[in-house]
Amino acid sequence: MLVGVGGGALTDLVGFAAATYLRGIALVQIPTSLVGQVDAAIGGKTGVNLRSGKNLVGAFHQPIGVLCDFETIATLPERERVGGLGEVAKCWLLEGGFAAELNDVSLHDLIVMSVTLKAAIVSADEHEGGRRALLNYGHTLAHALEKVALARDGDELRHGEAVAIGLAFRRQVGGGVGSGRQQRSGATRRGAGLFWSQSSSPRGLSNVITLGSHGAR
Repeated sequence: MLVGVGGGALTDLVGFAAATYLRGIALVQIPTSLVGQVDAAIGGKTGVNLRSGKNLVGAFHQPIGVLCDFETIATLPERERVGGLGEVAKCWLLEGGFAAELNDVSLHDLIVMSVTLKAAIVSADEHEGGRRALLNYGHTLAHALEKVALARDGDELRHGEAVAIGLAFRRQVGGGVGSGRQQRSGATRRGAGLFWSQSSSPRGLSNVITLGSHGAR
């Protein structure tokens, strides 16, 4: 058995090792970051990055258990906590919530909501043949930005930060999913304000979006 203890990148790596060693061994994940608890350690997607894209080497390998200790979140640097809210906001929006309401919900409840949503979707569509694709919301631009950032500085942009930008961009361009599009779009931009402004669109945006299609989610 392998046990992964750490953030999302580490649980991804340990998951991939468990999937490939002896053609698959038991895995337990203990994510200690916000992104790890609400996203990376749940659902069985494992992978590592290549220079040509994110998560291009990986496998589906479900853990036999995921243990989330909420107290570890309090030990994280502020940037890790705030950045992790990108994935939380994605789940909140998929559940029909408004970004402006996020501050009124406790972090504990947001984590439970995110884990519950992802577990339900993955249980119905483990290998992303349909509904699981919803969990990629905001990730096309996010992965493209991550690839550009990684080529310059591995610490320039975290995954949750990139997702927050991707969500704001997706809502701005496409109007979002579901009803109340204009109201939700404005609320999303305000909720992702730490990472996005209309005046800070990436240069060569069409090229960046093209890069986003080269990574695996």
